[in-house]
Amino acid sequence: MSKIRRNDPCPCGSGKKYKKCCGASNVIAFSPDLYNIELDKLHTELINFTKFKHQDAFIEAVSDFHQPFIKEDDERSDIYIKSISLWTVFNVPFIENKQTPFNAFYEKYKSNIKYKKVVETFSKWDQYKPGVFEIMSKSEQENKITLRNVVSNELFHIAYRNAEMLNEGNLAVGILVPYVQKYEFFSTMVLLGDAKKNQVIDIASRYTKKYGSLVQHYPDFLAEILTLDEQEEDEKLEWDNPLHEHVVQEFTNHMRMKNIEGKYTSIGEQLWNVYCKNENPNFKKAAGYAGALDYLVQNLILENEVTQSEVAKEYETSATTISSNFRKLKTALDEEIQQVIKELK
Repeated sequence: MSKIRRNDPCPCGSGKKYKKCCGASNVIAFSPDLYNIELDKLHTELINFTKFKHQDAFIEAVSDFHQPFIKEDDERSDIYIKSISLWTVFNVPFIENKQTPFNAFYEKYKSNIKYKKVVETFSKWDQYKPGVFEIMSKSEQENKITLRNVVSNELFHIAYRNAEMLNEGNLAVGILVPYVQKYEFFSTMVLLGDAKKNQVIDIASRYTKKYGSLVQHYPDFLAEILTLDEQEEDEKLEWDNPLHEHVVQEFTNHMRMKNIEGKYTSIGEQLWNVYCKNENPNFKKAAGYAGALDYLVQNLILENEVTQSEVAKEYETSATTISSNFRKLKTALDEEIQQVIKELK
């Protein structure tokens, strides 16, 4: 840091010259810790304001993002709920007058903030979006850990105090908010090892390419990366007929090419597996059933406006074949389909 001259504006943000503010005594030296202590306090107070002063609305807001494929008694459920709870603070307007908790808190308490520099920094917190960060390096001597946003490649520095839980090369998913001369994760983060690293990066890139960022679809993104193990189990579904398996492979490839979220592909795979076990369909070409399954998921589950002719063209089959196979699937799987729709609401 360059030396502060006596006639320079005081770095505390008071608007006074340094010599008439923090520089009035040679004993007092500027330190970012002065501001970061207050930011830490605001950090805690914002979370308490959301969780306790608006408890009922907060619980209802979080419950709106329930994911049916994350079991309630699963450890991943706790991770998901904690992460979504933090995301709602900046992104879900469930406070009076349709305010987010952050906006309501900031408007109510900004006049109590001591330093102008803290006001400027804290006011920007809601501009920072969830991200996936790779731990690049740790330096105890410099008291910092360097992170890289895996999509934008932007670098961030956080305090070394998190070093024990962060291993170089691993991923951390969460919301980084600015402090003075550093960043910190907003309350907590999701830590991921090397096993699913490339898959998580691919999923983050896909969401960002499709939606511009992770912020609006963060619940779906989290659910997808937290259920990667289950998705792998789905890929290991047992098939009595190789042609049945060929259908699910063709269906999955088309869904991925259209950037449809993995959980909906997984729903289709499971429905097809149930249909095959119960009905043991006999056919020669996989495309007819793969396209019908695609149409079923898009039409009934996602409620997308897609026609049977469009799907038939994509799968290089006829609209008549799609229509006939769709009716068979819908009739045989009606109970399972209704259950999926109910769980997704």
